[in-house]
Amino acid sequence: MSRWISQFFRENRTYIIPNWSGIGLGSLFFACLFCGAIFNHPPVQFFGLILAILYLSGMVQSNSNLTGISIKRVETPLCPADQSAEISITLKNESQESRRQLRISFPGLDAAAGALVSTLEAGETRLIQLKIPPLSRGKYSIPSIRISSGFPIGVFYTWRQWNPTPELYIYPRAISLLALPSISEKKVNDGLEFIEHRPAPTYAQPKSIDWKQYAKSAIKLIKVFEDETKAPVIIQWTDLQSLPFEVKLSQLTHWILQLEKEGIPYSVQAPFLGPPIEFHSLPKEHYLRAMSTYQEIQG
Repeated sequence: MSRWISQFFRENRTYIIPNWSGIGLGSLFFACLFCGAIFNHPPVQFFGLILAILYLSGMVQSNSNLTGISIKRVETPLCPADQSAEISITLKNESQESRRQLRISFPGLDAAAGALVSTLEAGETRLIQLKIPPLSRGKYSIPSIRISSGFPIGVFYTWRQWNPTPELYIYPRAISLLALPSISEKKVNDGLEFIEHRPAPTYAQPKSIDWKQYAKSAIKLIKVFEDETKAPVIIQWTDLQSLPFEVKLSQLTHWILQLEKEGIPYSVQAPFLGPPIEFHSLPKEHYLRAMSTYQEIQG
């Protein structure tokens, strides 16, 4: 319903309505003009005329305060489920005069999540950050963006509305239940030359640790062989068969983020990436975006 209402308002058009103070002020000047005319009381008529001029002047200034304001760009970063998504909005004042008391918000969402720009100078561009409440995994349309103001005297509510086209991808929340698959096996009997010992990373499985060296130094180390640092971690969807579908995606998310953080190369084989016989080594954004929309295949 709120999306339909947002589509009702056209972009690049300014809308203005009186607020309760404006309704009160308008009622007062009408009453003064009416009573002054009925009872032939010039001072009351004059006071009503002053209020009418103030009212109309406020309406004109409220309308012009949004003239030339535009949204140049809307950026939507990938966001994990159950966390607030931060939307970046590039706001520009294309007029020759400064604009004041601008509020940028998503209509229908928490008003506290909006941003207030006290002054936007002529020609100035400003980056605004707005938050969307936590969402579950999936792909979403960005809510309509509203720029509003009560400037200058606070008796009118003026607004303009934009319907952004970018989509918001919410990827699975990271959950760690399983150990990370080992780096591709490279052993001495494969004819590879031993290079050095290195501290065991957090994803190292017990069989890859040099326990003899551990008995001597009490430090967990792994053996590194020739060209082993170039071997990626191979992650397969079949490694997760024991987990429920949504938990599989959460575990896979955890592995990908962990490998990215530690700078370890990796490849992923999963049904949402294409034919199962292929391994894909792609940017993490590609994996996370694909997992945002992947649905379990029944049967």
